[in-house]
Amino acid sequence: MKKIINLTAIFLTLIMTLGVLCSCGDTEEPSDDGGLNGPGGVQDQITQGYEIGQRCPTMSLELVDSDSTVNPKDYRGKVVVLNFWGIWCGPCKSELPHFDRVAEEYSDEVVIIAIHSVRDKAYAPDYIGENFQGSNIIFAYDKSISSGPDMYYDLTGGAGYYPKTLILDKEGIVTYSVEGDISYETLKYEVDAALALGK
Repeated sequence: MKKIINLTAIFLTLIMTLGVLCSCGDTEEPSDDGGLNGPGGVQDQITQGYEIGQRCPTMSLELVDSDSTVNPKDYRGKVVVLNFWGIWCGPCKSELPHFDRVAEEYSDEVVIIAIHSVRDKAYAPDYIGENFQGSNIIFAYDKSISSGPDMYYDLTGGAGYYPKTLILDKEGIVTYSVEGDISYETLKYEVDAALALGK
């Protein structure tokens, strides 16, 4: 009789433990930049980060030409291209026309945000006005931090080399990342690849 009681107790303990384990995934997490909730509130367990396959961190950034801000998460549903550049960077300036061209060609489906480094940012408006008047590119400034000049650049994995480009799909997931300049052909190819996801 004692053996039966012990087996019953073990069996009930096992069932209760399994029940607790199974119910753990039912807890809804808050949906914000961490991106734990996918469409319809279903937990998708996508890690936030800057590697391909991770949901890119987002941040409100001051626009170059106004007192307003821009945040990549405001453009969910479109492909977002983040380009980190600086007026002092030759390759950055050389590749900007490629981004301008893609911003024009894909104006309904793609948002390009060119984020200028805190360094020498005072010179950016004149350069943009002279070379990209009427462009579909959204020009913004990075933010200063005490441990280094560019907060969003650091948050998205910047390692000190400019330019840097990230492409995010319609859910804010990183599909492409590169440090160094990019050709128009590569940019267009990677944008098309991001657009094709989820179709």
